[in-house]
Amino acid sequence: MAVGLFAQIGFLAHSFNLLTPALGAQSAGLLIGGGTACAILGRYIPARVVSHVGERRIVAVEFH
Repeated sequence: MAVGLFAQIGFLAHSFNLLTPALGAQSAGLLIGGGTACAILGRYIPARVVSHVGERRIVAVEFH
């Protein structure tokens, strides 16, 4: 889990550096913030489903 989070943070930081010259700092920041929001929702929604379903394998198949 920690390695995945480390990779995601690195990807977002490099994306910001690549997007800033083309879009400006504010627009690039909004896009990176949107990506972060998607990452949070991508972890939150399956966690909520697992708490209701109770079987991680079923949730993994549904969200794969």
